[in-house]
Amino acid sequence: MPDDLPSQLTRSISTALPPVLPQQTEIQPSAIASFLRSDQCRRQLRFNLADRDTQRRIAHLADVELEPLPPTLTRSGRLWEEAIEDQLLNGEAVLVPNAAINAEQWQRRIAALPPGTAFITTQSTLTGRIGDWRIDQAHPDLIRFARSTSGDLSILVADLKASHAVELEHRVQVAMYAELLQPLFPEAEISQAVLYRQPLEPEAIWTPTVRADHQAAADILG
Repeated sequence: MPDDLPSQLTRSISTALPPVLPQQTEIQPSAIASFLRSDQCRRQLRFNLADRDTQRRIAHLADVELEPLPPTLTRSGRLWEEAIEDQLLNGEAVLVPNAAINAEQWQRRIAALPPGTAFITTQSTLTGRIGDWRIDQAHPDLIRFARSTSGDLSILVADLKASHAVELEHRVQVAMYAELLQPLFPEAEISQAVLYRQPLEPEAIWTPTVRADHQAAADILG
């Protein structure tokens, strides 16, 4: 929201926004991404903390419409994600869609993963806490669970981005997913990756960390 809003409108919006109480501290990784994308605009973050009905009321007060992503963009991104999933299937990976990782049956399944095997979940659901904040309905694009022949569990959590620019928000989202996975699987080695449509920076300027992330993703996902 712009900083030059008329004072009366600002007061109306402030009234429409309920206070954030300690027991209501829920946030989505997408809200953090939006906060970073808007140059850490606190008003944007506060707006994203509100429920959908409150957001619609505020949009009505400001005489604006909430603009969804254009269908062509979401369709293009989803087609690219499906192409990545097809590549994984061709590599004989086991793909499991829409897994509720916090559910007891999934905890048992992962704990019982035989040595030398692996599977990948797509669009899984994660919940948990990071500090004082509850994270509900986080959806990583890919999570790969693998158990080595010696019995060690490793996890790779990754997001697929059809973006043409590398952004801090992408890495922060994946880092939040990793934070949610850690207490569920404290014995696991957890790696993070962001998979882009194409190399967006010359390889010559990659830092050692970026180079290691690229190599890990290539080794695991092909």
